[in-house]
Amino acid sequence: MPYKAEPYPERERWASRCQLDAAQGSEGLEAAQVHSAQDSLKAGGGQREPKEAGSGRPTSAQRLCHYKVRFVSLRIGPKALTSGRVQWRHMRLGNLAIFLLLFEAVTGVGLMFHYRPAVGAAYLDIVDLREVSGFGFLRGLHRWGAYAAIITVWLHLLRIALRGAYAPPRRFNWAVGVALMILTLLIAVTGYLLPWDQQAYWGIATLSPSGAPGLAESLLLNAYVWHSVGLPLLMAALVTYHLRRARRDDAVASQQEAD
Repeated sequence: MPYKAEPYPERERWASRCQLDAAQGSEGLEAAQVHSAQDSLKAGGGQREPKEAGSGRPTSAQRLCHYKVRFVSLRIGPKALTSGRVQWRHMRLGNLAIFLLLFEAVTGVGLMFHYRPAVGAAYLDIVDLREVSGFGFLRGLHRWGAYAAIITVWLHLLRIALRGAYAPPRRFNWAVGVALMILTLLIAVTGYLLPWDQQAYWGIATLSPSGAPGLAESLLLNAYVWHSVGLPLLMAALVTYHLRRARRDDAVASQQEAD
């Protein structure tokens, strides 16, 4: 069915309001400028006429109006929203992936209070977490949530590919989604090393058979920093842009179909 583009009432309301404020402010500013010019002419005895109201550069009130409209537009989105296109049923896998990533962030912060990124302490902290502190379920939730997030992101990309939704104007956002998938896998790989169990140890041994001194300690610390700070911040920025871009691309696509 064809999709109809509907205007954003919030954007129009804010634009008309700030334009009215700018008009009122500019009238007061221009009147003040005229009176100031007249006073200066009387004091100096000159013959120059004051400038007409409305001439010259934009007033500060008009510039403020422009910035208000731009600020609201960036936060509301495109000028038109497609009816029937941006709906929950079209974004179920994407929303589920975002929820799982947030779930991973919450459980990961809880695990940070019971973990030390050191070769001599990492595995012992995991054992204490499971057998002493009683928070072993938190690691289980974090681990299975990671599996679910990877599967969900893969299914989301597969659905987009099968539907052909990567075509213009959504091609760049498709590339952003692929980058998010790569970041998800990198976070999983770095988290794979943190328990420093047999799997992590032999994974490091495979990468460095020579066993250089200090390599394991440095790699474990780097994996911890990237897993808990670097990659999540980068992913949060890309997810925010991905959502905003998807909203704009849907509006552009609907306009093209309407034309």
